[in-house]
Amino acid sequence: MLAERSLCKPNDATGRKTNNGSKPVKKSENHVHMPPELLAHINIPLDVLRSFYLLPSLMHRLESLMLASQLRRKVAFNPNDSCIPSSLILEALTTLRCCEDFSLERLELLGDSVLKYAVSCSLFLKFPEKHEGQLSSQRSQIISNATLHRVGIERGIQGYIRDAAFEPRRWLAPGQLSIRPSPCKCGVEDSEVPKDIYVTDDTSIVIGKACDRGHRWICSKTISDCVETLIGAYYVGGGLNAAVAILKWLGIDVELDEAITVEAIRSATIWNYLPKIDEIEVLEAKLDYRFSVKGLLLEAITHASQQELGVCYCYQRLEFLGDAVLDLLITSQLFDRHKDIDPGELTDLRSASVNNENFAQVAVKHKLHHHLQHGSGLLLEQITNYVKELEDSTEEKCLVLSKSPSNGPKVLGDIIESIKEQY
Repeated sequence: MLAERSLCKPNDATGRKTNNGSKPVKKSENHVHMPPELLAHINIPLDVLRSFYLLPSLMHRLESLMLASQLRRKVAFNPNDSCIPSSLILEALTTLRCCEDFSLERLELLGDSVLKYAVSCSLFLKFPEKHEGQLSSQRSQIISNATLHRVGIERGIQGYIRDAAFEPRRWLAPGQLSIRPSPCKCGVEDSEVPKDIYVTDDTSIVIGKACDRGHRWICSKTISDCVETLIGAYYVGGGLNAAVAILKWLGIDVELDEAITVEAIRSATIWNYLPKIDEIEVLEAKLDYRFSVKGLLLEAITHASQQELGVCYCYQRLEFLGDAVLDLLITSQLFDRHKDIDPGELTDLRSASVNNENFAQVAVKHKLHHHLQHGSGLLLEQITNYVKELEDSTEEKCLVLSKSPSNGPKVLGDIIESIKEQY
């Protein structure tokens, strides 16, 4: 007696013509005949058999977590501390193309704010003589996509990025050959699997998917995005110290040592605030906060027009740093509070919160504009007209103003940022 197994089903007539133009011919079935002596009955429960289908996905996830752990060991922030979980690093390395339940989108938003704050703080402390324009220009160069892409490539971040959906049918155990080949069509002339991932912005090339020769292409912006998300992941897992550690590992120069902070405070203490002591005390009472370095508070409320009267400082440097502080504080709060919303909505919420019009209305609400030290008649007229406009407006109109393009004088939003930096 022979056991019989059909290997293919008869072809259905589909109406498609063959090469000679005739109707398709029904093919005969093919069978394999095996003696029953060679067959063995294995009593495996159906549920266990079905679980075997999960093996490729399980092995893929384990491999991804192991790569994330390998990257964590390379960064070597507190090697004995497990505060940065591999799952968090894996999230930072997973793009939307992977079709997972998680991706790097949310961490990218947070990492961008952390990077901006760390670089701003470092530049502010390191270059006390540079004005706000010079600091902004230098910061833009450091946090640009080109710089992040370069440091990412130098550290081999591209080799850890997951940028394509997992295909269980193409998964191979070690030593197996693929029965579903994906021929190489990318035009690379080397015969061996390359060590590095190829980076391109050519839209004609399939991104993420690897061919049989191991070639895998990735967008250049994806690398810069992953650098930001790794910074965000380390900030979530280990706070600012962890974020600074990975910045230094990446080669981004940030110095937040206590010594230069003390030097910056010492420099601010030389400002003579005694003629304005009454003004400062009233402002402190409004803010319900006593400043340890009152010279910094005086600097925070001094407009650049005062420099024409011989004052050697103004709030612009503090405004440069305060902008980054507010951006990080608001982004962190939104990141922690809204865990299930779309990353695009998270960006919109941050944009709605961090804007000059909102800050200007806060300054007027708390009457902080009365303490602004300036010597400009035009600026005084602009502030007076804006305050009158708000006072004459109903609550509904104020809501409309907050959603419209900035109407308030920029100086009102600037003093909120410069004062906030000192808390």
